[in-house]
Amino acid sequence: MNSVSPLNAYFALIVTFAQKYQKGAGVGTVVALMLPYVIALFVLWPLLLAAWQVLGLPWGF
Repeated sequence: MNSVSPLNAYFALIVTFAQKYQKGAGVGTVVALMLPYVIALFVLWPLLLAAWQVLGLPWGF
């Protein structure tokens, strides 16, 4: 969620870089472009966590 949050410290920088390549880009453009990635990670990370737990793999060293 950090990549689509306007409270992200680098969000203004990301919007500025987006405007370099697309003049009409703004906050909505950046959020709309990053939202599919956020949704995918929101689904995949819990699945990976569940698979890790089911397989009984250690959490760390």
